[in-house]
Amino acid sequence: MEQLPPLRILVQPRAMYRVRYRTDMVNQPIRAFRFILGEENINGLAYPTIEIPNEWKDKMQENFYIRLTHVTVPNDQVPERCIHPYNIDVNEDNVIKDPKTNSLYFPVSAIDLENGQKSFRFCLSKLVQSELRNYGPLKLLDSYEIHEQSLVDPSNTKRIIELYQLTHSQIRFSIAAISDHNNQLPITYACSSVYSHVMSGAQVEN
Repeated sequence: MEQLPPLRILVQPRAMYRVRYRTDMVNQPIRAFRFILGEENINGLAYPTIEIPNEWKDKMQENFYIRLTHVTVPNDQVPERCIHPYNIDVNEDNVIKDPKTNSLYFPVSAIDLENGQKSFRFCLSKLVQSELRNYGPLKLLDSYEIHEQSLVDPSNTKRIIELYQLTHSQIRFSIAAISDHNNQLPITYACSSVYSHVMSGAQVEN
């Protein structure tokens, strides 16, 4: 496939979101399943939304997806992007989930193509210290190789949080497609990828 333009973000996820823990999802699933909202916009769209460029609309047919991946934000100590350990999830049966890469694959419908845009409802849950300690070393985005700095004192969760600045994160949006039904996951087109602005979790009392 020739070089095509990246996706364009019409509605960014809100820069500040309310922190929820994975244990909240288990113990109080109905109350705790709060979606990441979109920034206020003139179109009144409630959730993060991307625009599908016309060049892609001409190529996209069945088995195309928009992949969302939760990633760390590069900083002075860790300039590389890693897969963020805080989980993104959704309760839609037709969404493909890949916990290994903390990715969600949302199918692109005929209506999405007609409208030229797609919105996403997903939630984000933080790990408690014991879960983060058991998570294991962080891995580099796309290569999935272990990031060596996460091997130094991995039980020190405070250090991991500060080193990778886990209170901040981004969502990468990419186009993906199933080209071979023997493949379990859609293949991602790197040229289509675009990153959201930085999101930060805010601890809010119930």
